[in-house]
Amino acid sequence: MHKEKLIGIFLLCINIFGLLSWVFPESSGVLGRSFVNFIKNFFGVYLILFIVFEGFIMYYLLFKEIEKQKLISLSLYFLSFLGVFSLLIKVLNLSKYQGQIGSLLLELFPYIGFSGYIIFSFITLVIAVFLSPSLKDISKKRVRNLNTETLRKPERSPKKVVKEVSKENLSMTFPRERKLKCDFAIPTSILSYSQAKFENEDYEQMAKNLEETLKSFKIEAKVKDWNVGPSVIRYNIVLSPGIRVSKVLSLSNDIALALAVPSVRFEAPVPGKSVIGVEIPRSKPVKVYLREILESDVFTESKHPLTFALGKDLIGNIKVANLSEVLHLLIAGTTGSGKSMFINSLIISLLYKNTPETLSLLMIDPKRVELSIYNKLLGRYLRHPVVTEPKKAVFALRWAVGEMERRYEIFERKEVRNIEEYKNLNDEENLPYIVIIIDELNDLMMTSPKEIEDLICRLAQKARAAGIHLVVATQRPSVDVITGLIKANIPSRIAFAVSSQIDSRIILDDGGAEKLIGKGDMLYHPITSSHPVRLQAPYVDEKDIKNVVNYILENTSELLMEPISLESLDKEEEKGEISDFNDPLLPQVIELLKGRKVISTSYIQRKFSIGYNRAARLLDTLEEKGYVASQGEGKPRKVLRGGDEV
Repeated sequence: MHKEKLIGIFLLCINIFGLLSWVFPESSGVLGRSFVNFIKNFFGVYLILFIVFEGFIMYYLLFKEIEKQKLISLSLYFLSFLGVFSLLIKVLNLSKYQGQIGSLLLELFPYIGFSGYIIFSFITLVIAVFLSPSLKDISKKRVRNLNTETLRKPERSPKKVVKEVSKENLSMTFPRERKLKCDFAIPTSILSYSQAKFENEDYEQMAKNLEETLKSFKIEAKVKDWNVGPSVIRYNIVLSPGIRVSKVLSLSNDIALALAVPSVRFEAPVPGKSVIGVEIPRSKPVKVYLREILESDVFTESKHPLTFALGKDLIGNIKVANLSEVLHLLIAGTTGSGKSMFINSLIISLLYKNTPETLSLLMIDPKRVELSIYNKLLGRYLRHPVVTEPKKAVFALRWAVGEMERRYEIFERKEVRNIEEYKNLNDEENLPYIVIIIDELNDLMMTSPKEIEDLICRLAQKARAAGIHLVVATQRPSVDVITGLIKANIPSRIAFAVSSQIDSRIILDDGGAEKLIGKGDMLYHPITSSHPVRLQAPYVDEKDIKNVVNYILENTSELLMEPISLESLDKEEEKGEISDFNDPLLPQVIELLKGRKVISTSYIQRKFSIGYNRAARLLDTLEEKGYVASQGEGKPRKVLRGGDEV
């Protein structure tokens, strides 16, 4: 049982004892009668006010979480009414009922007078009203109601699109949108939550130990202050003149050993301060629940539909981000680091901010178990069942590239530059935001590395303005998985705990991720910042995910969108119908054969300034048509027919 509840029970027992002694004085005994006489003589008529105040205190101790701000607010209300009571006693001449506390208060009357009492009561009442948490709850509720109204009453309902689709687009199987029927807002009450309890830790003793440890290495430093986060304490130290920062940074392992902690990370300097931050893991970390972030003002007041929860920083401030600002996300972390949990919290955040009209998800999960729970959302938020086969993952990314190009054609016709401007037109065709989530890039890069890299890079370069965003995660951040091209095109990174400094440098271009303690401890480095920020990722369990998915199913009676089909694309490729036979360069390449005995891929590349893949496919097409023949591995193709025979 918590200490607060024990105090509440103790106060309740005292009050019951006092009440019984007051009502039945003959049966109360000497102790009861003495207690009642003391209350009457000391409090007098002020007892009414004290009983009301104590009742609120007991209520919060027994049934609510009492916070410092609530306690201050109640105390100020009490002081305000105390002044009003004193004025009433003076005006009504009830001095014989005032008790000892009234005598003490009325002794101040000759010095401050009526005006002093009135000003004191008014000021304390105003401060109490402004500090009252109930006002914040009302404003927060208003914001949520506005958001709910926005979700329940979309400004426009897209009509059925009837347009002629080209054969090329049919191979990509783009769906025609149906009229959406969505009338729900997901409540946060279905998510688990527990009030964070900060256990008492001896921060001052740890600060002294840190100073003594540095002193043992002949480094004079003083701990200026410290910040207590959910899982990490950052001590800000000031070095004596003449001591090099590099000397302190080289002692991370020695300091961790001396302080008996798993690891120590330095931030030198702390942004905006002339101090070095020494980040030490807490002995009893505190969970950051996703529900707390979703109910926060920071999240509810954010207007953009792609806002998602990040977690809490080292000061305890709630942090959120916007996919449209970070463009795309690259996430890395070993098993148990909290990477998959963060992906789930990102998905849940997006579901809370959007209806199926405004958001579509495309998920790729080669591990088959992490994202399969979202398969029930097919036709609502999900455009295709969670892709688990690497070959189908290629088709899914090809579909995304085709959708991106289709949207750019629409933007060109409508004379707009991006999806935000298009949405302002209130056009009849609805274009929801599309978020592509790849949970394990490593498995895909082992099967089709070149094509996967090309497709991801193409989407990362152009898809943002079309409303398509990538979230790519891997547990093995090696150079053959996170290639230079992928890193260059996905500038926003999140690093959870990794096994080595090399892995940290691959994902962040800097060390530090190897010092993280796991379980949601992460470094967030967005494109908008020059340095990473340490955060504690939100916690969401499988039960919460099931509750959200089931709520969506219960409140959407039919499919809101037609799922896309990747199977048709797969069959066409198996039949050999998908090729570069219709490549616009094919006639020119055939003309190039005239007068030549051999031709190579590199020659076609140089001649037409195209990539290797396209040149190789053109050459394979020529061989299928009988224009050239293979002469063996690594040799140029022999020309059989020239351009004059086209």
